[in-house]
Amino acid sequence: MSDYSRWTDRARKTMQLANQEAQWLLHTYLDDRHIFIGLCKETGGNAANVFARLRLDPTALIRQMRDAMVHGSQGTIGRLPLTDAAKRVVECSIEEARNLGHNYVGTEHILLGLLESPEAVRIFRLFGVTPESVRKNLLSLLAEYSKQPTRLDPPPGLVHAIQSEPLVAAMWQEAERAGASVEVALTAVALELLADNQRYRRAEVERAM
Repeated sequence: MSDYSRWTDRARKTMQLANQEAQWLLHTYLDDRHIFIGLCKETGGNAANVFARLRLDPTALIRQMRDAMVHGSQGTIGRLPLTDAAKRVVECSIEEARNLGHNYVGTEHILLGLLESPEAVRIFRLFGVTPESVRKNLLSLLAEYSKQPTRLDPPPGLVHAIQSEPLVAAMWQEAERAGASVEVALTAVALELLADNQRYRRAEVERAM
């Protein structure tokens, strides 16, 4: 089972929302239907963007899924155990991320994982959406993102340096083009500044000789 360490914040929130949904329904387990509702409740991320592309109303999807569910009689607190169906969705999400060459699991991978859930597919079909169209729209969205340079939000302390120092600006832009994370970009800038400082010191020593 996944420990969710490679899951994005939105993906983890999806599972938390699924857990909350199960508790609200007084269920003692978490299954694929709860994950479906949790994903619909997560209003950010690529899955939400795909819903928008397909003109799917998350609230309507949730309502339709809930109509097929029965309230339990005795709920519980804490992290609920996953059913086999939920485990299948989680495993397929991880597999989808791996197949796409991603080193993380996001809401987009959960959406693809849910295509292995008969209940999720049934709800999609009720709204005239096939599993193939979900996958096609998601892959199209990811392809569009891959053509665009990553925009990184620099820490406040680095904004002035980027604006005033050509070297820092160039390194930051290079990191964006490479699709690096903020942490990797900061490391690259720091290493380049260190190397530049060392080059300056050597030049000063050579001039003094």
